[in-house]
Amino acid sequence: MPYIPQDRRDLLEEPLLRFIELHKGSSNARLCDCVLVILSSFNEDAGSSLGFHWEDTDFDLRDSLTDLPDGPNVGDLNYTITRFLEGAVIEDEVRYSKLNRCVGVLSTLRVLSAPLLSGARCEELANNLIDCLGVLRCCEHEFLRRLHDPYEDKCIEKNGDCFEHYRIELAVRGDGTWGKIQLLR
Repeated sequence: MPYIPQDRRDLLEEPLLRFIELHKGSSNARLCDCVLVILSSFNEDAGSSLGFHWEDTDFDLRDSLTDLPDGPNVGDLNYTITRFLEGAVIEDEVRYSKLNRCVGVLSTLRVLSAPLLSGARCEELANNLIDCLGVLRCCEHEFLRRLHDPYEDKCIEKNGDCFEHYRIELAVRGDGTWGKIQLLR
């Protein structure tokens, strides 16, 4: 999870927990809307370009983000989105279906948002959209790296590997760089 200072986390904690409770069990479309609520606190124009409109939001969380000292930055957004999806979807049980849902929401928003860059009205908006797309990608990476990959490793230990004919190893090449070597078992 992104490492934002504790004082910034403290300012976000209560409204974030209320936002999580409000949206547990939400549909995938509603989860996408919730992530857009968080992104739109970074820049209202970027949020509007992504299809979000302020009247649909939980103003408590949005206000907490916009009231942070110096406003929200991309680390704050990454933290808030990651915590939101972890709390609203994963809850206390890591499962493939829940991990896939989180990654799917983030991927969907990235795919749907990317074409907006060509229609951005100004350079600042384009830069904010790029920042928002980067945040979505980093959140996706956090779920894969911190939750999905360890879960996958435990499942392989328990149930065996689906790549039973290959073993992939990292090895140092003669020139000192790393490379993958596939070996038949």
